[in-house]
Amino acid sequence: MDKYANNLKAHAKVVMKEILVAVDGSKQSDEIVGFASVLAKAMLARVVVAYVIPLPSIPDEYRKLRGKGRMSTEESENKVIAERIVSDMEEILNEKGVQHAGVCERGHPPSKILEIAESRKVDLIVMGVIGYHGLGGQTHALGSVSRRVIEGSSIPVVLVP
Repeated sequence: MDKYANNLKAHAKVVMKEILVAVDGSKQSDEIVGFASVLAKAMLARVVVAYVIPLPSIPDEYRKLRGKGRMSTEESENKVIAERIVSDMEEILNEKGVQHAGVCERGHPPSKILEIAESRKVDLIVMGVIGYHGLGGQTHALGSVSRRVIEGSSIPVVLVP
């Protein structure tokens, strides 16, 4: 991919300062980050790697009543795994010499991705075209997260196959 970076840089008319890369922990995440690193290097942009921990199916109100608002063991484990996923992606960006930051938040993935993009004023969102349901989930064609991000975004979204 690096061989295309110089060509892209020479023809780029759009200035991008920050690119949001939404990852899901799948094998495809490495490829998505690699693709985004080429764009970032060509445009001298910073990459923000984001992982959204999906909300649990149990309502927060009930969990607060039963668990007195404390984070469950499963939620704690999910947070540790999510932070590791972001850290692994940041290592790839370090190797490529790309400026980056990592974000790990809990919420409804499409909404949270759009919220992160808006709050950070990113110029582009890069994510996978294939969906992967959570930590240890199943894959499926054009994921609902990708579709909802495209539908809700006011900035360009690039889907990596």
